[in-house]
Amino acid sequence: MPVPLPGGIGLGLHWAWVPFFGFIFGAATIISLLVIWLAQGHPRYRSNESTVVYISDVGADNHALFIVLGTLTALLFFASIYLDYRLRHTYRIPTRVRRYERAASALSLIFAFICALGCILLTIFDAFAHPTLHWTFSGIFFVALLLSGLFNMIELGGLTRDYREDKATRLSFYIKVAIVIPGIIAIIILACLMKRCDDRTPAGQSDYITCNGDDSAAASLEWFVTTLFCLYIASMMLDLYPSRYTSTHRRNGAAPQELIQPTRGVVQPKSGFFGKKQKGGPMTKGTVPNGAMTYGEVPNVAMMSSTNGQVLPQNGSSMV
Repeated sequence: MPVPLPGGIGLGLHWAWVPFFGFIFGAATIISLLVIWLAQGHPRYRSNESTVVYISDVGADNHALFIVLGTLTALLFFASIYLDYRLRHTYRIPTRVRRYERAASALSLIFAFICALGCILLTIFDAFAHPTLHWTFSGIFFVALLLSGLFNMIELGGLTRDYREDKATRLSFYIKVAIVIPGIIAIIILACLMKRCDDRTPAGQSDYITCNGDDSAAASLEWFVTTLFCLYIASMMLDLYPSRYTSTHRRNGAAPQELIQPTRGVVQPKSGFFGKKQKGGPMTKGTVPNGAMTYGEVPNVAMMSSTNGQVLPQNGSSMV
């Protein structure tokens, strides 16, 4: 049986502090590198570079800063996705009730790990000293990031149907759609521009002569996708913030009902990663793993039943 997570750190945000700091470090990476490049007079660090340089090139020129901030951002990003997976599994935030939601959550976590690893490695192997390795890891980072975001978006899409009264989940879903879809388009265009530039440049000739426009556009898209990455981390705050209502030291208070039960009837997964669903009929504490019915301190109601899609105690009293 999984060990329940503690309530998180204080000052009101609880586990939402993790994506908050991830966003801070990610934004610090982009802003600091951009300010450095502008303060230097927006130079071209190599003769074959375009007018607008890649963030990877500025990072390579400021390697130590790039490694520290990039690594911290990557670790906090993965920690945010892991916390989202874990808190839903332990019923601390709206939990997954369908198999495809559970599969999407697991895939999002796996690709988040690959994304974080790629991000760390692309900062270590910079674009100047190890260009092949750097752009290989950059490709892994971008693809894994989009796949993680896509599966997270699919999971949230299902949760918005299960928890129709949960505004935070619905808002998080819309924000991730607004981030992931443009990100997919931007990375496809970025890859096409880089490929076209490579094809148009004869061996031994500078890229600056043949495709400065395409390369500048590709570099701008890299800055744009990196910014979307930071916004994606920030959006995780909406997912983790509801855990404040179910933290250990708040269990004597009333948690929102949507954190306890879906609004579409009694549908709860049994123990296990892809366990079978329990549909309809009476449900007791024993039918839900980890004592989920006690999260948020639901009153002592032994059995619950579904009435017109709403979950109500059998004695007719209201839930907190």
